[in-house]
Amino acid sequence: MVYRVWNFITNYSLLLILGAGIALVWANLDPKAYHAIVDYPLWKNSPIGVLVEEDGKMIREITPHWLVNDIFMAFFFAIAAKEVWEAVILREGSLRGKKAMTPLFATAGGMLGPISV
Repeated sequence: MVYRVWNFITNYSLLLILGAGIALVWANLDPKAYHAIVDYPLWKNSPIGVLVEEDGKMIREITPHWLVNDIFMAFFFAIAAKEVWEAVILREGSLRGKKAMTPLFATAGGMLGPISV
């Protein structure tokens, strides 16, 4: 029974949706506490990371915010691109022919909409 529930949760990305909802509520109810966690420096004076000013000089820090935006999102989009590429290219791919039109239009709208705004 537990396996079925966990399988349902992971298949429909409910943990991602739940986490996004919690972060949204938390960021709006207590922005200072939210940013204290998200912008907490994990590694100061690192060779990569976000550029911040400290004691009159500029240093780089690795924060959870930087990790998610610059590292984890790059991996996410790389995996998503691989999945779409396989679905379009492979003979048995799920996005072959006319089935590809809806995702392609949605992708184009997702890119062109923010560009036009």
